[in-house]
Amino acid sequence: KSAFYFLAATSSEGRKSNSAYAMLFKLLELLKERGVETFDFGGIAPKNGKASGVDHFKEGFGGSALEYLGEWEWKQKKAASLLVNLRMKLQRGN
Repeated sequence: KSAFYFLAATSSEGRKSNSAYAMLFKLLELLKERGVETFDFGGIAPKNGKASGVDHFKEGFGGSALEYLGEWEWKQKKAASLLVNLRMKLQRGN
């Protein structure tokens, strides 16, 4: 069994008291009692400075980061793929 960290939020008061750590610790205990073996925090963003606090929080529970290959593209017609990629490139301004 596994569980996924879907959504969480805290107030400035909650951040001051680090209550999210206590809440997650209790949640992990309950999940373990119910036979859950893995808990997925849903990713970190080490290259995004704005996410450093969230990353620090997630990493504080001692798990390991997994890296995935990224997006995959499947196509039947090369011309369609070229047009889609050109459109995306133009939208980004590259």
